[in-house]
Amino acid sequence: MKEWIFLVTTIDFTQELESKILRGIPNTLRALVWTELCHANAIIAKNGGIYEHYLRTPNGEADEPISHDLPRTILNHPRFGHEGSQTQSIANVLHAYANFDPNIGYAQGMGWVVAALLIHMNEETAFWVFVQMMKKYSLFKFFVRTEIDFEELERFKNSFRIALPNLETHIINHGCEPSMFALQWARSLFVPVFDLAVVFRLWDIFFVEKIDFFFNFVLTMFTLEEEDILQRVGPQTLVYINQLP
Repeated sequence: MKEWIFLVTTIDFTQELESKILRGIPNTLRALVWTELCHANAIIAKNGGIYEHYLRTPNGEADEPISHDLPRTILNHPRFGHEGSQTQSIANVLHAYANFDPNIGYAQGMGWVVAALLIHMNEETAFWVFVQMMKKYSLFKFFVRTEIDFEELERFKNSFRIALPNLETHIINHGCEPSMFALQWARSLFVPVFDLAVVFRLWDIFFVEKIDFFFNFVLTMFTLEEEDILQRVGPQTLVYINQLP
């Protein structure tokens, strides 16, 4: 534990630290490592009281869809649920973020990410880590309609076309595109898709490689399942793909 604390708090990002992160961050240290990697700690130190300000600022336009979506954002974790102590915290962080960045506001899917952060950290820290994920790690591109063909998605499309041309044709012939599934899974950073232990392991790598990692991961999933998908015909094809994770 002392080695991790030294690596993330006293020196710049190094190959040694990257190697340790890619092997997996201890669960008890994820809050510390993630906040340091995205520089949220420095922002918190300079912006005391800002989270409380945005939390207290009314925003009925955002609160209504947040309240509507919140029941769906129930993780298989004791801290969440209709009676869970952290459920209101999800709404609080989402409300504050909608005030912090009104150009993006609230969008469906954000709740999954915030809920996962709150498993590891308090509201204020989760808020600033989410802010950094949206800005520094470009997650905002998942939630802004004008960014529908953003750079990372285009790279995924091109990589898929080169690596899996037969599979791409097969999926398109069934009325979909591989990128639709990639966005569906990556938009929530896989929180509702995989067991949380797997999700957090993926996030460890995400905090190093940014959103390209999630698209590369989806490409790997399709590569491993290509033969089985090509054997499906009709509605079974899309049903099978949806069940891949």
